Amino acid sequence: MSKKTSSSIGHDPLAWMKDDVAPPADDVAPEGGLDLEALESSFAALAPAGEELTRRFYQRLFADYPQVKPLFSGASVAEQHRKLWAALNLVIAQLRKPEVLAKTLTDLGARHEGYGAVAAHYGAVAKTLLGVMAEMAGDLWTERVAKAWGDALNAIASIMLKAYRS
Repeated sequence: MSKKTSSSIGHDPLAWMKDDVAPPADDVAPEGGLDLEALESSFAALAPAGEELTRRFYQRLFADYPQVKPLFSGASVAEQHRKLWAALNLVIAQLRKPEVLAKTLTDLGARHEGYGAVAAHYGAVAKTLLGVMAEMAGDLWTERVAKAWGDALNAIASIMLKAYRS
């Protein structure tokens, strides 16, 4: 099990992505322990603002983590927005089909290795996405929803990184 650490907002579910913290020993199955209801309902609330969410996400990601910008040089801004939104929709659609979702994430992880993404990038993406989602959800972003998304992004990153060959 990963070491639990705290941040200024409490328990940090992404702590294992930091260099001094080991990743979880085992993958968390997409359905195993995740709060599916919180993920699905919060995503449904955010879905009408999907275009704005992806715009803010990339704006903040590139501002806070300029070192990741070269990873996106092969795609247009519009294409990246579309791909992120499609990936989020796919994850939500497959939450209740863990075997299918695991294969999808494994394939996605292999592609991301080819793009040059490394473990630290997953932490940057998760932190940015959580921040933008919280900002856009407003009062709907409760501790339960924050934990659900933190746990889900943790599991997603773990499965995707296991696909890496090196």
